[in-house]
Amino acid sequence: MRFLGLSGGFPGGNTEQALLAALRAAQTAATTPATISLVRLKELSIGSEALDGHLPLPVVGKSNPTSGPVVDDRPFILDQIMEADAIILGAPCITRTIPWEVKCFQDSTLGPFQDVTMAKRLVDAGKGHLVDQRIFKPRVIALVTLGGASTTEWAPFTLPLLHQVFFPLGAQIVDQMQVFGVGVPNSLVSNGEAVARAEELGRNLAQQAHAMTEEGARYVGPRGKCPVCHLSMFNFVGQDAVDCATCGAKGRMGFGEDGHVEFVTNAEGESFSILRRSGLEKHLQDLEQGVQVQEVSVKVSDIKEELLKLGQSWVVAPPS
Repeated sequence: MRFLGLSGGFPGGNTEQALLAALRAAQTAATTPATISLVRLKELSIGSEALDGHLPLPVVGKSNPTSGPVVDDRPFILDQIMEADAIILGAPCITRTIPWEVKCFQDSTLGPFQDVTMAKRLVDAGKGHLVDQRIFKPRVIALVTLGGASTTEWAPFTLPLLHQVFFPLGAQIVDQMQVFGVGVPNSLVSNGEAVARAEELGRNLAQQAHAMTEEGARYVGPRGKCPVCHLSMFNFVGQDAVDCATCGAKGRMGFGEDGHVEFVTNAEGESFSILRRSGLEKHLQDLEQGVQVQEVSVKVSDIKEELLKLGQSWVVAPPS
């Protein structure tokens, strides 16, 4: 069993300490020999060019190295992810959201570039040789985020954004935790409740990684209003229509028998969630319908050329 920790925090900081506590507990709880790896996202060197195997090239799941003098760690981190059975992704809260290194890692390495639905489409089209078959490997994910503020309004986006990192792989999120009031160095380890929760998350990850090969993994963490992602951030898209802002499940807001507000959805509404394979399929179909090859008129070409000339005259190059 391969466990991978991905830290978006500073080396040795509170986020990394939480990941280490969780990974140690996962190793102890594992029913088979466990291999533990920790990668610091801040230490990754990410090239500015598209990685081989990334769109628009029709290769999904590949982790081929780029050519050229620039050191690029994306093949390395992709290989770590593809080999992992269970992953813990941790990030501190910076200005109410996740650090830029985590978003850069996501946008340049994962996202549509490692989409299991697109990969399956290639395999079905007889182009399986373009796909790293490890992309279809079942994986479980746990999410950890920490912040210095003690009140919720200062950390609304961290867990929702962490959910966006691995959903293209079709991985199953089984637990998530958010810790407040740990902005001072080493304040995580002085918080016994937070350490215990990190250890519980690690045990849950190990148990669900084992269950993944048996009856299937399931979510065992704290329950939120959305029954799919178990968070409680919503986007009102109509008079009555509501989307889960984290995962895209559709429904409406209502009142439960206890008088509390609840998110009311059903199987059809949940099918739109990015955490469901059906949601990924719907998105791919939507993209395919929107892509229509049209003949570019002379007028369109002239407008484009005019705009690009303006860009050439207005762009200010950085000193580096």
